[in-house]
Amino acid sequence: MPLTTPPTLVLPFADGGLRNVIPVAPSGTLGEASFELGFPLATMLPIASGGIPPQGKDMNGALYDVSAHAAWLNAGGTYKWNQTVSDYIGGYPVNVVLQDDAGINSYVNILAGNTTNFNTTPAAIGVSWMPWNDVHALSNYLIDTGAANAYVVAFTPALTARRNGQRLAFIAVHANSAASTLNDGLGAIPLVRTDGSNLAPLDIPAGSEVNVIYDHPTTSYRLLSVVLSQLSGLTAMRYITTTVQLSVGYYGVNSTSGPFTATLPLNPTLGDIIEFRDLAAMLGTNPMTLARNGQTIMNVAADCVVDVGDAQFTCWFNGSTWKFA
Repeated sequence: MPLTTPPTLVLPFADGGLRNVIPVAPSGTLGEASFELGFPLATMLPIASGGIPPQGKDMNGALYDVSAHAAWLNAGGTYKWNQTVSDYIGGYPVNVVLQDDAGINSYVNILAGNTTNFNTTPAAIGVSWMPWNDVHALSNYLIDTGAANAYVVAFTPALTARRNGQRLAFIAVHANSAASTLNDGLGAIPLVRTDGSNLAPLDIPAGSEVNVIYDHPTTSYRLLSVVLSQLSGLTAMRYITTTVQLSVGYYGVNSTSGPFTATLPLNPTLGDIIEFRDLAAMLGTNPMTLARNGQTIMNVAADCVVDVGDAQFTCWFNGSTWKFA
């Protein structure tokens, strides 16, 4: 038969009644209940055979302890790290979710018999305790209030400590032009690429959403996605924002300041390749005109206007005309 939601418990059983405190191990008192044995054998025998009746206060105490947890969960309560529990069960089992002492973030255990307290050992977060929910996480991004290469975000509630594996997100108001830092309210620390190396110019375009993860061993924030300067063969990337004479190579395009013209080489040779990527996704608003410079483009004697936002394309010379790929 299908299960239905049981009645809500707002109080533990016998909350205002007489009850005994039930010990974990038997106390040795005849007839007294314990969590290890429950009610002892003597309470299950006829009185004529030497049995004794169970104590009503023991029953109230046992039901109180069990129902207190049910009432706590009904009220939306969660559990925090407990050293006594950890010691008794030999460490927390896999898939247990616990809340931190601040009552803000929760973490799920991925290590059997985990005895590490993530409150006192934050390096365990992202290693054996994984973020379960985080009020500072990706769904709660903020707008950067800093400057180019020095990003600043102010979270509410404020960060009280950085935890390994903690993820943050923000909108970058400024594009970067060099190695950068991120100040999360606890001071500025390096903001680096996925491989831990410094950012190259325009790795963070203006207006982009930046997703990062805290790396405790290096005290830095690492981007969660590969950026343009990391792509194979793009180490010689040049960045263009205004009218330019092109040569063979790779170009990152940012037309935020307005349309401009990029002139193709005057005397190309067979196999010459020029690659483009619209870093700011602005070509749909401010197009780039490819000036043919005496050659044809796709066998047409006319300049080509690139007006597709977020475009990424290649021009190559086949010996008689520039072709798109």
